[in-house]
Amino acid sequence: MANIHQDMFQLMPISSPDVANTLVRLDSDSLKSCIDRAHGDRLKLNFDVHEFESESIHIKTDGNKIEVHAKKKSKKGDEERNEEFSRVYELPTANAVDAGNVTSSIYKDGVLTIELPVADAIAGTSVSLDP
Repeated sequence: MANIHQDMFQLMPISSPDVANTLVRLDSDSLKSCIDRAHGDRLKLNFDVHEFESESIHIKTDGNKIEVHAKKKSKKGDEERNEEFSRVYELPTANAVDAGNVTSSIYKDGVLTIELPVADAIAGTSVSLDP
């Protein structure tokens, strides 16, 4: 289960033939593991973004979706190319996510954390936290 959860929060190359996998539909069960246990009222989504410059990472909300998009330059031999990565997360609420309630930060270890109130993420669904 930990690998499934970890794979959910990896950015996917846009040029990937498996573009359908860039949309991740989160249900209330999958969100349980993302709830900040210390406070219980915040949802935390963590991404390994150590390969990207912080200026190239963009987060956007659209309705009940959160999109994470990043670009990087890669060099293979003498060839330099730009690569784009993206992932869209659909929350189990019909309500739009209030962009004013979404915060993000990048830590020195290359982890991007996106936070939003649990109520925004799961409005209209029931989630019980297991001890």
